[in-house]
Amino acid sequence: MIDMLKSRLVEGGFGIAATIPTVNASFTLVQTSELVRVQNAYRLLDVAGSWLPWIALLLIAAGVLTARHRSGALVVAGLSLAGAMLLLGLGLAVGRTVYLRALSDQVVRLDAAAVVFDQLVEFIRIALRTVGVAALVVAAAAYLGGRSQSARTVRAQTARAFATARRWAEGRGVSTGPVGSWLFGLKPLVRVVILALAGLVVLLAPTPTPPLVITVALVAGALVALLELVARPPGAQAPAGGGDEAAASAG
Repeated sequence: MIDMLKSRLVEGGFGIAATIPTVNASFTLVQTSELVRVQNAYRLLDVAGSWLPWIALLLIAAGVLTARHRSGALVVAGLSLAGAMLLLGLGLAVGRTVYLRALSDQVVRLDAAAVVFDQLVEFIRIALRTVGVAALVVAAAAYLGGRSQSARTVRAQTARAFATARRWAEGRGVSTGPVGSWLFGLKPLVRVVILALAGLVVLLAPTPTPPLVITVALVAGALVALLELVARPPGAQAPAGGGDEAAASAG
């Protein structure tokens, strides 16, 4: 710190600061006989923090894969994970209150103690929000792709809307032609690729955040919607009026 201040003073035109001699100073931050135990506990926590999230994800995946109704299990898993993140967030808020109350008579600047706590848990809070948002996105996607009557109704109405838009465009000479028919047969595969790439973007991001998760989800949803709009049933013609294509697409 002293060396940094010397260089800044000299750069600012206070040349005499260059003559300040080297100062070897140390300041005691904490005195404790439990330092080694604390260090070992921190190392163990660091290792556990690196592996436990992946173990949890593997267990969730195993539970979904072995369930009789996988889409429903995925919805429950996503909502449960989001609820767990909410509970952990509330735990941090309660812990902050307890921490500050315990130090109310021990420190001069309680606001400084609050800043220290907030800095220590900032990345935890970001992680909780990110995982919570991602879990809600997964739960919503699993619901829309599920077997429930409401989900089927939503999908059917969406398919009719896309078919109507596609028919309207073809009636004006705008058609995807053979490319659309080719994509129609590959829709399931293309959907999987889009969702897999979206998941990889979130998993491989250096610092995943809730805005990143939401942005990736919106982009993936837009690509899936574009796929549904572009893909057309093979042999479909641009009808002058009627709902045959809409009914076929909805089916």
